[in-house]
Amino acid sequence: MAGFMSMHDLAVTTTPVPDAGPIDVIWVRPQPSEDPDSQDVLIEHRAPTSWDDRIVRPAPEAVSLFWRFVREKWGIEALER
Repeated sequence: MAGFMSMHDLAVTTTPVPDAGPIDVIWVRPQPSEDPDSQDVLIEHRAPTSWDDRIVRPAPEAVSLFWRFVREKWGIEALER
């Protein structure tokens, strides 16, 4: 997998990354909220086919949800530590 980060967002895709065209990306970003104390996280799969999925969960659930998306969309399993 390959990824990049901005100040608030993480984008991850599979490798090798194509030189051109739309790519399959999983985004992890804070969920916009009127509540300044909100810690909800948006996990979003953006597919070239437009079959996009997005789920919002509390921050403590974000890592497991991210790996669920990676497993379901790309068939990649997280390494056990």
